[in-house]
Amino acid sequence: MRENAARTRRRARPARSPPGSLSLALPSSARTLGGQRFDPREEIWVWRDAVTRASLNFASLEPMLCPAMLNSFKIVMLWVVENRATGGVNTDFDRLRTFFRFVRASRRRAIVKITGADVLNYRAAHRHEGTLRRVRPILRKWHLMGLAGVAEAVALLESLRTKDTVKGRAVRTHDPRMGPFASIEFDGLIAMLDQRVADGTMDESYAVLAYLLIGLAIRPAQCALLKVRDIRCEWYDGRRRYVLRVPQVKQGHRDARAEFRERVLPESLGKLVQDHAERLRDDFSKVLDDPSSAPLLPARVPGAALARLRGFGLNSEAGSGVAGRLFRHLGAV
Repeated sequence: MRENAARTRRRARPARSPPGSLSLALPSSARTLGGQRFDPREEIWVWRDAVTRASLNFASLEPMLCPAMLNSFKIVMLWVVENRATGGVNTDFDRLRTFFRFVRASRRRAIVKITGADVLNYRAAHRHEGTLRRVRPILRKWHLMGLAGVAEAVALLESLRTKDTVKGRAVRTHDPRMGPFASIEFDGLIAMLDQRVADGTMDESYAVLAYLLIGLAIRPAQCALLKVRDIRCEWYDGRRRYVLRVPQVKQGHRDARAEFRERVLPESLGKLVQDHAERLRDDFSKVLDDPSSAPLLPARVPGAALARLRGFGLNSEAGSGVAGRLFRHLGAV
């Protein structure tokens, strides 16, 4: 009986706000989950956190949504921005824009409400079950906030059953395209990387990034957050030891560099990273008061543009999709 009661509590959903109880006026200032401020009344919301840039272009939705629906969508997205990481915000916005574009294609004028038929048509046109699952949470939040225009669609969505996402299938089945490298492929990748580094045909920052991704199995976002000061060389038990402070992402901190884990590097890798950091320290000493705060994996920019980086933050090339670009650079995929 206790298990049934607990299951009932888990299934309980938040009550829907009464219609008209939520202000439809957008504030003049809002703060993202990461602490960046922006004006929600603008047609384009732009900000950047430690590793991700957001650009929500609501003007692109004006041909698709009537003014009331567009305003409601901005209110929903304001809640998303205040409660989710920047990467998730970008994804949610893109999901809904794709959905709105599909619905608008069957209308003579801008959308004034989302119907159950729109949901069924969208589901029929997209074979992948996950496509509809990506739209459901935002429309449900829209309805729970007491905003008009989606009640019929949400009622239908609640009655539809979708298959759960199967995670890890590519790894378990050793899928040749989406699964992990086979031993011979991985050995070939390492051998080619070593060769490119040895003959100097590979950019140093790419080499450091590749070895860190492979050797430490860390996320590209963690690489993007690394700074020059995060690598140190110390004496331990009579020999040199290289230690890298790796930022811990997905910990719920507003500051992406609030928590670190120290990783001891093999001597050869540690020396490569340390030498790379010292060269960057010298390069950035000309434009930064504290060159140790420069990114360990900076984007390559023309020398004339380097001086303009002061005060604007420093981008890192260890961002989204960098692993794929890296391996293509190596000729491994």
